[in-house]
Amino acid sequence: MADVLSDLAAGFIRQAAGTPFMIEIATFAPHAPYTPAPRDADALSS
Repeated sequence: MADVLSDLAAGFIRQAAGTPFMIEIATFAPHAPYTPAPRDADALSS
């Protein structure tokens, strides 16, 4: 979900470039169940 919201926000920012705008992105991360994206699964040791 965080990746999807990030991509949507980046698209909005590119589209709004040059005009005033306000954006707030609120994700559910890092709340339980703490399931990382597959690419980040081994990023930190436990």
